[in-house]
Amino acid sequence: MFRSLRQLSTEHKNKNLPMLHQKYSWTSFDNGYLFAQSFTPANEVKAVISFVHGIGEHSSRYHAWFETFANRGIAVVAFDYRAHGK
Repeated sequence: MFRSLRQLSTEHKNKNLPMLHQKYSWTSFDNGYLFAQSFTPANEVKAVISFVHGIGEHSSRYHAWFETFANRGIAVVAFDYRAHGK
């Protein structure tokens, strides 16, 4: 169904925060571009949130919330709908 998942970047946005921010993209079966990102705590993961944004939104808008969750041990995986965000 999907082709060529690739990791766009791995970054530690703020060196004071114990988290890892990763960005991914891939091409769907009909050549649509899809984007996702994850925020993972550096320590033990207590829970995982699969984030789905609303219409006219994009996942990067909630970056500060995702960092807050990661700092509390909660990993977040978020993706952008087609024609939203990246």
